[in-house]
Amino acid sequence: MATKAFQFFNFQLSYTDGELSHVREKRDASVVPLEYIVVVEINISQVILIEQIKSSLDLISLPLQLDNTTEVSALNITTVCINDTGYNCRCEDQYFWPCDKCVQYGHCDDIINTTCGCLNDMPNDGQYCQPITELTNVTCPTPAAPPPPTEYMAEIEIDTMDAAVLNQLKTLLKNLSLPFGISDNQITEVNITTAGNEL
Repeated sequence: MATKAFQFFNFQLSYTDGELSHVREKRDASVVPLEYIVVVEINISQVILIEQIKSSLDLISLPLQLDNTTEVSALNITTVCINDTGYNCRCEDQYFWPCDKCVQYGHCDDIINTTCGCLNDMPNDGQYCQPITELTNVTCPTPAAPPPPTEYMAEIEIDTMDAAVLNQLKTLLKNLSLPFGISDNQITEVNITTAGNEL
């Protein structure tokens, strides 16, 4: 069964709702136009569609007048996430992830000035890449230092009187390159003793 890669991207529409300056009606000077940011998430299954949507948005002349009191002043794609073998969420031009997201979700590019442009996972809080102007006074959490390694001593008792078995074990251990890794653990020293005396 073939599986399809899953991508999504996010773009923001910024528009003003209020009387516009070219409308000739008399207006109250105390009325301040409201500005909204509309976030639209689009799920698609082909990467080429992202480029087609970007090209289509580039063709729109801004500001776009929706009615007598509403105009769209900006169309920006902020975040593109691709789920191929795991999420990879990249920011578009002039958008960035804050450092806490870079640390929490893993970054796939460098952290520069407490921001990064790519995450190894999609944030589960609904946050998308932010404009650099909104990322002021951002600090980068210092990752916790790994704990010091723990040292263990393990004894293995082999009950044999056969000299051939002991010689074979000695040869095996002499040829063992130390330190020897098993998973995340390291064997640093191996000794054979008998009756409390080292051979």
